[in-house]
Amino acid sequence: MRARQPPSGTSVIEHALRVKALPLPSAVLKLQRSAGNRATVRVLQRRAQPSFKGLKLGRNKAGNEVEIKREVGTLGGFEDRLQAIAAARLAGTDPAAVGRDAGGRWHVFELSGDFYGAAYSPPAGGSLAEVYGLPSAGGIAAQRTTVDNLKAHSGDVAAQLNAANRDLYALILGVDGGEVLVNRTSFDRKGGKVNVTTDLAKDPNAKLGGHGRESRQDESFEPGAKSAFELNPATFATPSRAQAVLFHEVSHLKDYELAQRWVTAYEKAGATFVAGPGLPYFEKWVKTQASPADAQVVVDIAAGAQATTEARAYIRTAIAAFDAGAGVEATAQLVAYAKGMDSGKIAIPAAPDKNPVLKLLKDEWTSYRQKLGRTDKAAFDATVAAAVKANPKSWLAALKRG
Repeated sequence: MRARQPPSGTSVIEHALRVKALPLPSAVLKLQRSAGNRATVRVLQRRAQPSFKGLKLGRNKAGNEVEIKREVGTLGGFEDRLQAIAAARLAGTDPAAVGRDAGGRWHVFELSGDFYGAAYSPPAGGSLAEVYGLPSAGGIAAQRTTVDNLKAHSGDVAAQLNAANRDLYALILGVDGGEVLVNRTSFDRKGGKVNVTTDLAKDPNAKLGGHGRESRQDESFEPGAKSAFELNPATFATPSRAQAVLFHEVSHLKDYELAQRWVTAYEKAGATFVAGPGLPYFEKWVKTQASPADAQVVVDIAAGAQATTEARAYIRTAIAAFDAGAGVEATAQLVAYAKGMDSGKIAIPAAPDKNPVLKLLKDEWTSYRQKLGRTDKAAFDATVAAAVKANPKSWLAALKRG
């Protein structure tokens, strides 16, 4: 089987459908074979998505009752809290919160009032298990002024400036200041933190973000090692750019965590993971357990190859940014990807016509495009056109356009 079974012994897909009292159509079975159980369950969850409008979250720090006015976006939630927060900021939603549903998906909400720092107590059987209120983006301008004033100060204000920058980064991203870690080098990056590496800003050709093992400067995979990601401080000059890069880097984080889970499962099954010469044995096994796309990403990461995780990060960030109304960032993601492949700085996925990761990404792109209206569809197509113009030979030319 490709995924763990629910207690009843039925497949995850059958279980999801029976709960909803739906038949098991051939289209769902086809999707299950191509995308895997986890991806198919996400689709089914989106189709049966409950309405969160009007859900009362509790009282905020001012003592006012706060409720959800609407869910923002059309993607049915995100894998990670930080991705949902990035989407909320890209959409310009304020006051906003993100909430985790019973299936583990994180949703973006516009609220009736500020909920930052307030406590949410989920009711038994409630539709949301966890809620995080975002700090208001209205404080960004004032915090930037604080940073600028400290930079102009003639005295020794290094500690104050570091703290002020951290708080500015946190406001731009929509997280608490304690989640941000300002470091000098990539060796200082830590898992579980939003790392901002100051050395990256000193190199005009430096990347906008990075990911890999904690306390390392490379992107290599090591079984059991914590994964971490980092952002270039220069990206914060344009808040939406920093928010899109956050979404992108968390996509890599999720792929690395996926690889760790499958290596752990492999060893629990009685095998020993050995990099290099032992990789073909792991590859053979994981391809019988995971979906074709997930298996390919996991094997690539375990081998130290970045091509497929980069493809997922760029495409999914572009879709999320466009869905949030940040078309400029969607285009920036695709153009940067196209140029990176053209220059050799970003690896090109092998066998693009047969690669299961690219096949699924093309399907996701087409599926999202199909639900857009005529005007939005033309704008969405323009993001691809810009990327193809930058690199006509890239696999991006195969993305659906009008």
